[in-house]
Amino acid sequence: MAKKNKPSRTPAESAVEQRLLPAVSVIIPMYNTEKYIGECLDSILAQTFQNFEVIVVDDCSTDSSYSIVESYAEKFGGRLKLTKLKKNSGGGGEPRNKGLEFSCGEYVFFMDSDDALTRTGLEEMYTLGKQFDADTIYCESYFMSSGTEQEFINNIHIADTKTQIQRIPPVDKPTLETNDMATRVNKAIKYHYWVTPWLRMVSRNLLIENDIKYPSLIGSNDVGWTFEVLFCSKRFLRIPNACYIWRISETSNTSRKRTPPQNVHKWMDRTIRSLKDFDSFMEKLEFFRENPDYRYSVINTFIQTDFNCIFKACSNELPVTVYNIFREKFGEYLGDHDVLVAALCAFVNTQQKISKLNQQQFNLFAIQAQKRIAELENEVRRLKSKE
Repeated sequence: MAKKNKPSRTPAESAVEQRLLPAVSVIIPMYNTEKYIGECLDSILAQTFQNFEVIVVDDCSTDSSYSIVESYAEKFGGRLKLTKLKKNSGGGGEPRNKGLEFSCGEYVFFMDSDDALTRTGLEEMYTLGKQFDADTIYCESYFMSSGTEQEFINNIHIADTKTQIQRIPPVDKPTLETNDMATRVNKAIKYHYWVTPWLRMVSRNLLIENDIKYPSLIGSNDVGWTFEVLFCSKRFLRIPNACYIWRISETSNTSRKRTPPQNVHKWMDRTIRSLKDFDSFMEKLEFFRENPDYRYSVINTFIQTDFNCIFKACSNELPVTVYNIFREKFGEYLGDHDVLVAALCAFVNTQQKISKLNQQQFNLFAIQAQKRIAELENEVRRLKSKE
């Protein structure tokens, strides 16, 4: 007997199913955050917006993080999913990808397990997203927390004063980015969008249909993921709302201390493996296929961001040490082509010299400026004493 086809759902049944699905999937990668994961989950339970699911992906924690999350299952009333990777990935990328596979919300929001949401965070992002029919809702601001102290940060990164990063000018009301791709790409190159995933709520369909995933790296590559979301979103909404509380802790991946070789390996991995994936992504987009100059500019920006970190990691190392680090790292990619490694090391060494020379010139200028200011102050005091 021929097998009968399963009848398709009626529009009414599809509508009912859609209403049963959560509006937002909150995805949380977790590794050894027993001190903070409870506070993170409590902040989600306290949300004024309750149409969500929570997906926690444990990256093989060795502390009590997993059992703490298990203890919250009843409080979430079936809205909490907990899964565990078979092997520690060393970063947030793979757990986020796994969480996306388990998700079914209209929007996806990625959190870190040691952070928290403001009480109205999900409601503000989702409501404005629906109001503007946005693919992506990008927050301009957040709260920063260290211990018990909290400080409001408005579009300013801690390292900006050192790196001279030019932030994209903030908005004071919900604002849709232009759909002109050339303008959007130029802004991405000129300015620095926040690349952290926890400042944007993204349409799940956008991520699935464009196959936007994180590379499985030590640490993560938030730059490539952010650019992919930016370039694929037809309605990219920027809002001034502060919806997130970012905790600066010594155990976080960004705060973890590494040796120079470990840092070089980390950034080289990100550069080599992510660059290939990101270039393949741009090949899929008609705009970049037809405009190779824009494609080159984006790749150049991408590389400069990573190489600045490599230069910093090598700043206090001898050239021969840098050579040995690079040779060890590139051996798996280049085999016996030592000449390419030597050429790259020569480039790094030259950039180090230029950087040190610039710093020396700046220090000299600062000393001269301070001396001149002191002379002018003395002159002003001398003139006042004569009056």
